[in-house]
Amino acid sequence: MPRPRDQEFYDLVGIRIRTRRCLMGMSRKTLAQKVKRSATQIARYERGESTIYMETLCEIAKHLNIPTAYFFMELSDH
Repeated sequence: MPRPRDQEFYDLVGIRIRTRRCLMGMSRKTLAQKVKRSATQIARYERGESTIYMETLCEIAKHLNIPTAYFFMELSDH
């Protein structure tokens, strides 16, 4: 579980993962298989319930066809 001060970041990243995945019509299971994680773990990332390592975030970005920077855009405004 992320530390409370990091929670806003993990919530935002999770929303962005879920939004992009849904826009692509990709299931959680498909994304999970591509990044070698369980669908349950992807759901935890999407809900901001689990810390996500940079390596995993880069893999997710690759399979969602977006730059990793997408997850960090406008963070200073939040």
